[in-house]
Amino acid sequence: MPGRQAVVDTPFIAGLFGPALAKLRVGHWYDRAENEVLAGGSLRERVRARADELRELGVRAGKVAVIRESSPLSFAVNYLAAGVLGAVLVPMERGLAPEDETRRHALVRASVVCDGRAVHALDHDRPPAALPPEVGQILFTGGTTGTPKAVLQTHRGLVANVEAVGAWAQYDADDLVLATLPLFHCYGINWTVLAPLLAGASVEAFGRLSASALARHRSAPTAWPTVPAAVEVVLRSPAARQMDWSRLRFCIVGGAPSAQDLSERFRALTGRPVLNGYGATEATSFVSAPPLQTQSQPAGDVGAPGKGILVRPGASYGDHAELEVGGPSVMAGYLDDSAATAAALTDDGWLRTGDLFERGPSGTVVLKGRLKNFINRGGEKIDPVSVAAAVAQHPAVADAVVFGLPDETFGEVVACVAEATAEIDVAQLRDFLAGLLSPYAIPSVLHLVERLPRNAAGKIAAAEVRKLLPAQGMH
Repeated sequence: MPGRQAVVDTPFIAGLFGPALAKLRVGHWYDRAENEVLAGGSLRERVRARADELRELGVRAGKVAVIRESSPLSFAVNYLAAGVLGAVLVPMERGLAPEDETRRHALVRASVVCDGRAVHALDHDRPPAALPPEVGQILFTGGTTGTPKAVLQTHRGLVANVEAVGAWAQYDADDLVLATLPLFHCYGINWTVLAPLLAGASVEAFGRLSASALARHRSAPTAWPTVPAAVEVVLRSPAARQMDWSRLRFCIVGGAPSAQDLSERFRALTGRPVLNGYGATEATSFVSAPPLQTQSQPAGDVGAPGKGILVRPGASYGDHAELEVGGPSVMAGYLDDSAATAAALTDDGWLRTGDLFERGPSGTVVLKGRLKNFINRGGEKIDPVSVAAAVAQHPAVADAVVFGLPDETFGEVVACVAEATAEIDVAQLRDFLAGLLSPYAIPSVLHLVERLPRNAAGKIAAAEVRKLLPAQGMH
């Protein structure tokens, strides 16, 4: 790949924790999904036992292991066990359409799927994918219609990014990290699994956060990496007002910007503001964040780059430039997609983020907009064009327009206005989409019309489509 020298490193899990997991020294792991508590070396021993099982199944360096999202504890055990054997890890969410999951398995040529306490061996007609030897993890992004891009993250980049997270968060053995992020994203893995375990911190893991789950909380979290939608859940939950927030050092959100009023409401509850950071899957998660002691942020300001992370202006667009990210955390490319790789990476190996920015007075990154109009639903980036194409596959739909609508919980939700040419109802169309789209990409707002508005050239008048939604916006 242009501008990048292949570096074959120690598998990143062994690079972080040592071949014998000597540095895996969790204080306690409180798993609310499994209602289990592990202390000290118990997690390490469980990981070692699981690694022995996987070794017997032929998992070794270079083999591809899918780690399906399950309970946080089971995910962590499977992830660490396959990782210490040197396998290429592929975190994957539950709830994918079966066809989409099968395509992903085939694309990466997975050898095994670790799903909770079960392991399934896979056999593909084609030989294993020709992965660059520096690749340690593959994460999917933009896969709302079965054509996801598979991001190749390197051993070196994963180690560097986890260390950058630890340097910013300053985790230590006194910390209790509130873990509510999904673990098929590098944000959740790096911030609530790897960096805390490397520092010997305790983790209280909920899986997906809900008001009922909060009622089972332990006490006094010190750190909460999350997304704005989860902060809204807490602010609306009576149980959150019974929690002890006195030890909280920081709450940082990524994936979507948070409004100033969200930060102030959270400060009223906990005494701490919500900080806005910035990251990208193609940059192995963490890019920038404000200092821990920050009490307020100007709009769009997402702080300074983390340890070992570089930023620079790329191509200019009016008064602003595209943000480019450099350093070891930048991906090696997209699997089997040289065109997308060339579009995303410069000749000297920097990532084109698609975000417009300018430098703040103290050298911080101040975001000024997107080059691509993705819908941001609680941190999940959804391509409206791809969703519209999926809707239009239904034989009773002639065309569709998809866009984001503001939402108090998720920031935005997916809305669709579809032109129906035959008798069909919304429930039938949603059932059809369940076979094509990931659950988060299925429109929450779905409205059927006899005809979409078009201009004189016969093109859809997108600006007029939103006016077709009923006043309540839901169908």
